[in-house]
Amino acid sequence: MIYAPPTVRYYEQEDEAFGPFLDDVLLNEKRQPIQGDITQRLNYLISLIKRANGELGMDGPEVLKLFIAPEWFFRRKGDPYSLNKEVKPMLQSLLQQSKTPALKSWLILPGSIVWGKKTGEKWTIYNLAPAVHNGQLLSLVHKSDEGMDIPRGQKNRYSWGIYDMATNLPPTAEREKEAIKISKEVFTLLGRKPKSLLKNCQGFFNCQGIDFALNICADQQGRLKYNVTEEVEKACKKRLGLELSNIKKEQGEIVKEKDVLLNEGLKNSIIDLFDEKFADVQLLVSCGATFDANSTVAKRGGYLIQSDGKGEPESDLQKKMLGASVRQIPGLKLSYKNIAKGGQFIEIPNVNSSNVDSIQPKRVFPDGSTDPFTRIFIFDELLDLNPAPVAATLQSTFTNVQ
Repeated sequence: MIYAPPTVRYYEQEDEAFGPFLDDVLLNEKRQPIQGDITQRLNYLISLIKRANGELGMDGPEVLKLFIAPEWFFRRKGDPYSLNKEVKPMLQSLLQQSKTPALKSWLILPGSIVWGKKTGEKWTIYNLAPAVHNGQLLSLVHKSDEGMDIPRGQKNRYSWGIYDMATNLPPTAEREKEAIKISKEVFTLLGRKPKSLLKNCQGFFNCQGIDFALNICADQQGRLKYNVTEEVEKACKKRLGLELSNIKKEQGEIVKEKDVLLNEGLKNSIIDLFDEKFADVQLLVSCGATFDANSTVAKRGGYLIQSDGKGEPESDLQKKMLGASVRQIPGLKLSYKNIAKGGQFIEIPNVNSSNVDSIQPKRVFPDGSTDPFTRIFIFDELLDLNPAPVAATLQSTFTNVQ
């Protein structure tokens, strides 16, 4: 199930804050606005899952089901949530509720939470996205690249916590390191010690044998691919004897020092390695982003699943549905280029519109709903994670660069 209500509205004046922050449009059981209360917002999401689960007769507890909400669902007008006083209790409540019979077979991604630290009259802003299943905090990712998380015209009152926006943008490695550090602190605050803390803070996690990769909006431009690239480099050297160097991780590129034409067997081995290192399902919680071909880390036969909060409440249904997206990758494209009279460029497989199959939602719940704040898109089908044959999907191109 994908819940993709509008979580942002852009105003014409640059110095104005932007909303609507959902404060006045989400209603509790008494049909009263829930305002910015983080607990009521969580209970609202839980009620959506339970209602759809009960009325639609979802599959039994043996089938893993997914609920995903957009970026900024937990974001209120004015100052951000406090980590200790509001975010911590909210996450503890979500973990506890996820163990109940009605929810324990659900992988729940409640969207992202904007929180902050206050020093004097100034706030340092952070944006995190958790993944929860049956009482377990499987992943907790902090957004590293600021993307309108700070209200416009109020940068004297708010600053981005991962890096100083007044200076040059730090390299990916530095931004990622700081984001992971903050995620680890929140794991500790919640008393959680996962087996793969580093990977879980990077956005990689496993749930019932399925490998997932989670990203927040602007970070999908390269953060996950950056991390996978390091794994590919080590595996290529150890298993395939390819000595890789000069890695341009910002673009997910790998350069080989010697000019060696790879045979078909080696090409297929590289594709198999990608299948091993890439995720079965890549998840994106966003507000105004799309999957970037150069940053996709889903394997052959894998899926790209997104909940996006961009869109005005008054926009037409077709535009609103763009925020609820499920796509499958039937194959990967692997290309090689001879460069600078020597060396071989090995490009990590890219995904584009020509080799991604879109899956349409089976229905909208409640039936016929035109309210973007209560409507859920139901993709009621089992995901097939079996990869397509290598021979049918491998494309190689050689380009001489002077």
